[in-house]
Amino acid sequence: MTAWLYEDSRIRAVTGMTLRPGGFVLTDRAITACSLPEGAKILDLGCGLGATAEYLRQKYHFKAFGTDKSGHFLTEAKTHHPNLPLFQASAQTLPCRSESLNAAICECVLSLIRPVQQTLKELYRVLVPGGWLIITDMYLLDSGNSCGKVEIQTDHTVSCLNGAVSQQETTQRIHDAGFEILLWEDHSRYLKELAAKLVFEGIPLPGICTKPCYYLMIGRKGFGVRGEGLGDYLEPLTSYLLPLTSHPEPIRKETNDAE
Repeated sequence: MTAWLYEDSRIRAVTGMTLRPGGFVLTDRAITACSLPEGAKILDLGCGLGATAEYLRQKYHFKAFGTDKSGHFLTEAKTHHPNLPLFQASAQTLPCRSESLNAAICECVLSLIRPVQQTLKELYRVLVPGGWLIITDMYLLDSGNSCGKVEIQTDHTVSCLNGAVSQQETTQRIHDAGFEILLWEDHSRYLKELAAKLVFEGIPLPGICTKPCYYLMIGRKGFGVRGEGLGDYLEPLTSYLLPLTSHPEPIRKETNDAE
């Protein structure tokens, strides 16, 4: 039977409700960089316990909602956030109309999803022209060599490490889906901090044969890259996006299909 790493109560005691390295630090970093307007419609893909969607609604007053394939996570999330709009859905068939969202955020989840390319294409579909794609996840320092494949100690435990690939392969996948990458930052220190906390709590770490790292990536639909970093892209989004009032609400859809 397959076990998901973050279903381990010991690990969740360390990570808290966010279930990822760094908590909301990188969430704030990305949202600030994108300059999204109040009321922006944002999807939290693989929302887990709903922590990020609730955070975005409370702190930034976004119209954030979440999807996850796990009914177990969503049931638990509803006990913490009973009024939060959360939907059970496959990442390849999102319950959203085309060009209806200002941004999508995937925090430590994309490497868990198969097939990745179909998911990225689906995210491209639901974002408005100029919409933002925010990803934080693991990547491998040297996955192009013979030791590039992560070897987990047990075949029955699934974590972000299982689907981690190199920076080059990650960025190529995103480009192939039609996005322009405006920002890539290494934030491996948050991964190291989490690993240290787990070791301190006596939780064994997976055995791997290459160095795992952690990144923040910001991409955009339909715009080219000028210079390095965000540069000219830190402009008000209202000049690029359709009026928020014209975007239909997400269509509720539930499915038990695995991604």
